Amino acid sequence: MMNELILPHSFEDVKSELEQGEQGVEKLAEVYEPVIDAESEILYVLSKIKSSGKLLLLKAAPGTGKSTFIQSLMWRSNKDLVGRIINIDMTSIDDCSKLQGLMREIQAYVRGQFSKENARNGMKDIIVIDYLESLDGLPEAEIKAFFVELNGILRRLPVLIIWPVTLAEDVEKIEQHVRNVSKTIFEHNHGVLSFLGPPMDMFSEITKKTIFLLNGGNHFSVFGLTDDDFEQALHELKAERDIKNRTLRDYMINVWDLWSKKQGYMEEYKKHLKKKTEIWTIFCYPTAEAQIDPFIRKSPNIVQDNWNINCSKLEEYTRNNQNEKKWSKDRLPLAINGYFTSKILYLPTHTLVSIISAYSKKNTFAQSFDCDELGVPTQWRTKSKAKQFLKNSPIYKQLNGNIDLGATRGKKTLDGTQKAFDYLNAVASSKVKGLSDKAMNILIADALRDVLTDNPDVLRVVGEEAHPQMPTVIPDIQIELVDKYICLEFRYSKNTEKNKIASYVLNKLDTYMRQIGQ
Repeated sequence: MMNELILPHSFEDVKSELEQGEQGVEKLAEVYEPVIDAESEILYVLSKIKSSGKLLLLKAAPGTGKSTFIQSLMWRSNKDLVGRIINIDMTSIDDCSKLQGLMREIQAYVRGQFSKENARNGMKDIIVIDYLESLDGLPEAEIKAFFVELNGILRRLPVLIIWPVTLAEDVEKIEQHVRNVSKTIFEHNHGVLSFLGPPMDMFSEITKKTIFLLNGGNHFSVFGLTDDDFEQALHELKAERDIKNRTLRDYMINVWDLWSKKQGYMEEYKKHLKKKTEIWTIFCYPTAEAQIDPFIRKSPNIVQDNWNINCSKLEEYTRNNQNEKKWSKDRLPLAINGYFTSKILYLPTHTLVSIISAYSKKNTFAQSFDCDELGVPTQWRTKSKAKQFLKNSPIYKQLNGNIDLGATRGKKTLDGTQKAFDYLNAVASSKVKGLSDKAMNILIADALRDVLTDNPDVLRVVGEEAHPQMPTVIPDIQIELVDKYICLEFRYSKNTEKNKIASYVLNKLDTYMRQIGQ
């Protein structure tokens, strides 16, 4: 069924996911979109720090991405200015006085972590004060004592302290407390940075990249999500009346809610079927490998995701044509990576011809498939050679859990097959009396059964039999595994136009979706 989507809504949760996956937080650099104005402001303050440090108040609403932004200062071209980033988590300080606990952490940094060598090289550490956004309720004398001591530390220590604060009124109060003690703690006219986060129009791209990063390199379509879903989430965000709820975090929550809604459909569906079903459409003409390439996703690391349909690409063929009424924005992703898992593969033409040549003696092809007349190489006519070819095909490798990214070696697909393939195409087009593609499907099923005998997960391979859970569906070939059914649907046509590929796949998916009432 639909894969579980990992999409945390906070920096801390994202960091935890990366660490659990044995990646570092620096991997976020792959999804980060620079906020140039804010970055330039901080770089300016850093450049002014020589022998004395500075304090910078970062005014930012929750969910704008300020934690990722601060971390990003380590990733970009400013590496020669930034030494380390030290976070002080105020929620972990148990002192009755938060400010005394904070000062103790700053002093511990001065004694143990501050690097004179970095300072000599012009690199400044950044200390971030997390989760202390207000000084309300604290005694005036305690606040003054804190800033007096902080001023003494910053006068002799070239570091930048960034203090994130949410509300403008709290920023103003902290500013006043600072100015009552010293005019040098802030850089002149640069004591407060208002951080708005990345532009709203970038939210979709950032979220897509985040999904890819945190979900094993899987494209968002694997989770039943489409480009329309991301646009819908953005539309809902822009319609939000409260501007404070228009943050990147809120956008990611909207996307996750859309996915969760689709997941609800799947939970209902699972109640009715014992095993899941995969639909593999197989194209068999000589140039099939190149022609199907735009419609698929190749995964060099995750075998189960290899050859999955590129939902966004196939979706292009459901607009402004007769398919538009059949395929709503939710229905297609549910057919591809929801109710079913759908793939597009190819069977090399030489493999198809060899199988028919070697196995045709047992069915109606025996009288009509003349290998000599059709120019089939003699060595291709044996079952051993047919099985050898089949074991090198993407279909066999995918069934056995091996990564196969295609790229047929040599010209074997084209050599010695054209005349035979033309004949098989005529059979599939019902142009040969007494024969149809059903007989071809049964022969391929026989060959697959022979090469899969050593696979313990394969229970049954049959051609032209009804699906056990959808009796009105008769796949060309059906492979029953321990945990699922794989239905192979073959296309033998010589018509290689991409719109014909899309049309065939969409029609097959529609057939299966209608059988489950979708």
